[in-house]
Amino acid sequence: MDKMRFQDMFRAWDAFDLDRLGAFWHDDMSMNIVGLPGRDSALRLKGKESALDFARMVKEQQQSSGGAMQHIPDWIIVQEDLAAVQGTLRLVTPNHADSYGSFLDFFKLRDGQVVEYNLFSFNPR
Repeated sequence: MDKMRFQDMFRAWDAFDLDRLGAFWHDDMSMNIVGLPGRDSALRLKGKESALDFARMVKEQQQSSGGAMQHIPDWIIVQEDLAAVQGTLRLVTPNHADSYGSFLDFFKLRDGQVVEYNLFSFNPR
């Protein structure tokens, strides 16, 4: 994966286009999330389907609130089978001020797809 494919992956996240999103993720993917509101421990998901189920849940939450999210990468670094993306996450909820947070995601790649996705540091501000 290169920078453009990472941008496309985040666009698929933001659009909740799960078919397109799944194309970026390896079947053996693991997803680890630190800093989810309301959780005292990391969320650890094994397999692409579990990760897509999580994305589906986030999509349903956003749709039920009429909200949206937008990943705004500040930098994307891809070196061999590793990548890192740092940026801003914008959350939009009707009748509320937008909220912004920072994200720092680390990836391991295999066969041109994400096989490990580590999401860190969402800090609403």
